[in-house]
Amino acid sequence: MLRVDQEGMVSARENAKWIRDLIEAEKEKNKENPYAKQEAAGSRSSYVTVTTKDGEKQAVCAVNLSFKTVDRTVVHVEKVSVNQAELKFSVEKVLTGSRISPKVEYKVTEAQRIGAVVAPAEAQNKSVEYSVADSTVAAVSEDGVVTVKRDGKWIQDLEAKDAANLAKNRYALSTAAGSKKTVVTVTTEDGQKTAQCKVKVEFKTTDQTIRPGTSSGGSSGGSSGGSSSGGGSGSSYRGSSTASGGPGAVGQTQGSWKQDSIGWWYQYQDGSYPKACWKQLSYNGVLEWYHFDERGYMETGWFTDTDRHVYYLNPVSDGTKGRMVTGWNLIEGKWYYFNTVSDGTRGAMFVNRKTPDGYQVDGKGVWVQ
Repeated sequence: MLRVDQEGMVSARENAKWIRDLIEAEKEKNKENPYAKQEAAGSRSSYVTVTTKDGEKQAVCAVNLSFKTVDRTVVHVEKVSVNQAELKFSVEKVLTGSRISPKVEYKVTEAQRIGAVVAPAEAQNKSVEYSVADSTVAAVSEDGVVTVKRDGKWIQDLEAKDAANLAKNRYALSTAAGSKKTVVTVTTEDGQKTAQCKVKVEFKTTDQTIRPGTSSGGSSGGSSGGSSSGGGSGSSYRGSSTASGGPGAVGQTQGSWKQDSIGWWYQYQDGSYPKACWKQLSYNGVLEWYHFDERGYMETGWFTDTDRHVYYLNPVSDGTKGRMVTGWNLIEGKWYYFNTVSDGTRGAMFVNRKTPDGYQVDGKGVWVQ
């Protein structure tokens, strides 16, 4: 451990075995972590004896030795990664009210955060910077919070194109839609290492507006398959008289509306009532077509006639319940078109064909967007 020369100069041996043992023990402990800070340290005690040549008289000096490691090395960044490979956002433009002057609302996905993971964990400088390739699509903050640009130019362009189409047909539905992609890049300050996260934004328009002269069929009208449904609560009905086959001649109309625990029916002045037939009757001064079942109760919701034409009878208690709808109607979130022409099939749902204003409907009568 020590060196002592003839002049009494004492010095430590830097490669002493006890020091080497401390260093090797630390290496063994940290062999699984090459980035660990070296901190080997320890102490030992010894003594130096002075002996006289004349008489061999002696004196002893105690010597204390200490060893420590001062590690001033730096661990640099080797790579960076992100905790999400892709972020998805949506921007939905919702139109409600009148189609001529609709109410507009935008629904946008909330901001999302990208986390950066710097390796190795022992790196001294973990500072990173975030950047976005296309700032018209999204923005990113200093701490990686990504927000979508609701009024980005690409969305404005889609809306402008849609507006041009609507200018040609003011009653057409708004259908602006599209998607855009960009990337957010994370760059380390130490070493300029990078990682990327994809960002995808979907834009769509949900047009729930109502054309002037038409009304919404509401959300309680049964399934879209066209099966007949009961008066308001799904019950069946009562009545007497003509066969079905679409709205036809008016016939006897003098009477009054009646209601019991089952539903509504119409009673003529002579006490009879229509059943299993269409009748054009007045309610609150408005003349509308209604259909009555075999028991004479007014039907509501989807109704398939004997000629297989499908009709929709307003199920909502809004003062026009039971009336046969015509034109465009929004039913359970889907648009349907019902014949407006008095050709024997007025009120019948269009299927697999184009509507008079040029829109295609599928085999279930739903507008193909």
